[in-house]
Amino acid sequence: MNSLHSITLYRLSPYVWGFDDKPNGIVAEPFVGNTNAMLDTLLENCKAKGTTLIFGDFPFPNAHSFDWISGDEHGNWYKYDGIQGWLCPTLLVYFEKPPRNIYIIAT
Repeated sequence: MNSLHSITLYRLSPYVWGFDDKPNGIVAEPFVGNTNAMLDTLLENCKAKGTTLIFGDFPFPNAHSFDWISGDEHGNWYKYDGIQGWLCPTLLVYFEKPPRNIYIIAT
């Protein structure tokens, strides 16, 4: 469908990122486990001044790629910069099916 999405991250705890997307009924949605390390690394690699993520399932300028490893109805595993992290089924709010690559930039 070639659309970009955006969310703004915030800390739910010292080691856990979360986000809200109130139009989609999402409030204080946490990222779990190593996905937080993936996001920390992405923010560092993008030299982000803020915590807004822009993402889609197609390449766009300066985007980094979270690469699909495996998944099922309970969630999907992605890899970025040598780190593997799990994304819950909330991913399907943004994509019809889990994409092979999530192209993402932090600003």
